[in-house]
Amino acid sequence: MDRLFEALARFSRGGAPDPAATGDGAATPPADAAPDAALEALLSRLAQLLQDSDATAIEVGRLLAETLDRRPPPPARARLLRRVAAAASGFRFEEALALLSWDAGAPAGGPTP
Repeated sequence: MDRLFEALARFSRGGAPDPAATGDGAATPPADAAPDAALEALLSRLAQLLQDSDATAIEVGRLLAETLDRRPPPPARARLLRRVAAAASGFRFEEALALLSWDAGAPAGGPTP
């Protein structure tokens, strides 16, 4: 588990600057609350399935990837959530849970170095 968080820290330090994290508001227009609420509900459902080691999490992980393709969140969060989707759909439930936990504790603009 510690190796995962170390890898996440390296990833966040080595990534390209995130225009959405600059705080200037020019990167993306304000998002509708409904799609954001739907994404959060999907993440909550996925987290519960992962905690229960429910194989349905594989399908929900795939649904998360499709949702991100249709309406991605800010770039830094999208990268992290795509990793969650890949881990869940690849039956790597502990990794997906760790990434979701990290997403829940990250600042609104995404991870910071």
